[in-house]
Amino acid sequence: MKITAYLLAGAGALTSALPNMGKPLYKGWMGVAFVIATVVSNAVIALIFYGLITPMALVFKVLGRDCLRLKRGEGSHWVPVTMPADAERYERTF
Repeated sequence: MKITAYLLAGAGALTSALPNMGKPLYKGWMGVAFVIATVVSNAVIALIFYGLITPMALVFKVLGRDCLRLKRGEGSHWVPVTMPADAERYERTF
């Protein structure tokens, strides 16, 4: 344990005195950290999706609940609007 502390202190002193010597260590460590962050973030997103959203969707499907009000078989919600085609309309866009 003591020798590890001495090695780390020596490496810290060396890279403080000569910052370019620490760049390979920094780049390697950041590469490892990037891989770990990618794996952990994807695992958390998968847990949220399969642990929370999927069970809620299954319960809503069984209960027949339609949160978005997407009633199948009904007509469109589109309301046609007729606008005059005069030149003044193009000057007033909003």
